Amino acid sequence: MAFAQSLSRSVELATHNDIRFHFDFVEFTGTPVTLQHNIVANKVLDQADIEGLILINNNFSWEPQDLLTLVDGVEDHVNAAATVTGAAYAEEYGVLLQDGFDPMVKALPAEKVTLNFIYIPKKVLMGLTQFVDKGLDSGSPFYFFFQEKFVDGILWEEDYAFSRLVRESGFNIHIDSSISCTNIAPMPLKNSYREFLARKWVEESTADIPQN
Repeated sequence: MAFAQSLSRSVELATHNDIRFHFDFVEFTGTPVTLQHNIVANKVLDQADIEGLILINNNFSWEPQDLLTLVDGVEDHVNAAATVTGAAYAEEYGVLLQDGFDPMVKALPAEKVTLNFIYIPKKVLMGLTQFVDKGLDSGSPFYFFFQEKFVDGILWEEDYAFSRLVRESGFNIHIDSSISCTNIAPMPLKNSYREFLARKWVEESTADIPQN
């Protein structure tokens, strides 16, 4: 219900701003979700009026403006919301905090990303086509952007493998810390990634200061 409400409210705001969305709902019906992600991504390539691919896990809710923020001005990099906080953020995203962190900067360079709330512009998908496996679907190319695979005996899950593909193909990944999502799974996690990183930066900056 929360996912549907967020989606409905986002569409209303997007329509007001003359933005149109095309929807595909991926269900766990026996077809691997990775394959379904690839099917949707190839549809983006095939339709001239679609500018990019948004993937949202149905365990999340968000504010309507967050969806517009996710895509606003993004053309040549992958943009995502952070959907974990706490100590897991560094392991999950490999966010680079060196040289100081300004919590007012939206685009945080990241090494990896999850596919829970993410925007992949068509320009990036087009650039990735030369680096991914390709098959045929009714005589047309079908690209496998999302894959799980074993490398040196280690399983690269879909999120990690896609992150590696993006960076090794010369594109960047950004985490937008201004977007807050709510995990509506059985153990909800209210995420305000900007606030968390601001606290994290304060903690790291004051760690060596003697305490009275």
